[in-house]
Amino acid sequence: MKDKKINWISVSKEDLFDVIFNIKQLDMFFWKNKISDFDVHSGKVLVGAVESQSIDSKYKICMLVIDDAYFKDILSWLRVYAEELFPLSQYARVMLYSDYKQIISRGEYLLSEEINSEELACLAVGEALAISDSNIELKNMALSRLSSCYTLPIARVIFNHGSDELLTVCQKRLSAIARDNRFLKRSVSVEQLDRALYFLRSFKTISFYESDVYESVFKFANEIINNNNIDSNKDSFVVYEIKKLLTLMRSDSIEERVIAFNNISNHFSNITSEDVANDVSPLIAAAAFLVGRSTSHLFLLNKTGKSFPIVFLWFGIIAALVGSKAWDFSWLRVVKGAERLIMPSLIISDVSPADVSWLEFSWLLDVSNDSELLNDLPKMLPRTLSVEVVPGATLNIRLGGGHRGKNFLRGTIKAYVGGPVKLPVFPLFIFAKNLRKRVLNF
Repeated sequence: MKDKKINWISVSKEDLFDVIFNIKQLDMFFWKNKISDFDVHSGKVLVGAVESQSIDSKYKICMLVIDDAYFKDILSWLRVYAEELFPLSQYARVMLYSDYKQIISRGEYLLSEEINSEELACLAVGEALAISDSNIELKNMALSRLSSCYTLPIARVIFNHGSDELLTVCQKRLSAIARDNRFLKRSVSVEQLDRALYFLRSFKTISFYESDVYESVFKFANEIINNNNIDSNKDSFVVYEIKKLLTLMRSDSIEERVIAFNNISNHFSNITSEDVANDVSPLIAAAAFLVGRSTSHLFLLNKTGKSFPIVFLWFGIIAALVGSKAWDFSWLRVVKGAERLIMPSLIISDVSPADVSWLEFSWLLDVSNDSELLNDLPKMLPRTLSVEVVPGATLNIRLGGGHRGKNFLRGTIKAYVGGPVKLPVFPLFIFAKNLRKRVLNF
């Protein structure tokens, strides 16, 4: 399905209320103010609408585009003088002008030609296992867990936009969420995901696929060793021993492979540096994979995964590199479920499934430290906020408690430009004017 033709008008923040709520006059707005060239630099909001079959109006609003330099000013004004409109995501897809330009100007080259949806799904499953609080059997894992993984919006950007620029934007925004103390710390960082993606892309580029599972995984392990800088001599010796034990995985006896894995795990516990342990965790994941020559022995990582959950992410990378020939039924089922969340194409004129857009979410984080403001937003799920990190790429964020922002509208909030600013009280005559309009148009 292709995007519908979008008709555009440019309106001031003061007129936005009438444009969104006064449906009967929407046709008049588009007849008088329809534009062909975008003008966001004047501080106005671009309102996009598609043709509608409604008897009330020829148009249906589908998108609101705001310039990067003005969105804080506009949202601050709306929050005070037109609170009914906040968040704007209740009424249409909301995005920054910079994001919109990236989407409509993408080239023919797509990152999805480098990494397919199955491989991205393996990454997401690995992260979901890593951020789980307790050991979860793969066959019992709820697919809803994947919606809270950083991998999912990254995968959606790769699959839908194929743009390195938008991918970088997405990663920076995810990093901002990860650094915010109002949200739970993740056991997998955005930087670790970026490194995993780098290995996945570079290995595919140099054709690291082998018909033999052992050779594929062993080449992967060698490349990991060569790319890591290990400073401690003692740790260097331990890594050498682990690498030597990996060669025993060539045995046709599964009992011997299990013994080799146990020896590797024992050596892993002797590593003194946490950074080195994280660097070497791909080797533990490789060893677990080689025990069953497939994803069947994932459970062997449960003990190591409690201290270094990143091993599950690397297990997912290995599964992606080796391919579906080495997946057991449980892994295949979950990967196919994850793939369904990645593959749907973005239709920019459709309503966003997210609770709030990135620009509204980031503005709320900036103006107040009160997490209750996020809890007060309209949501599809209780205690979970769905954020459209970039258009078409959504992340579910688990919300905690917070103190209610009693003085948010009346009082001092952090300004969007230098120092605190005193916001005026909502004037009574404006409230009365808006109420009168709605009564007359009822």
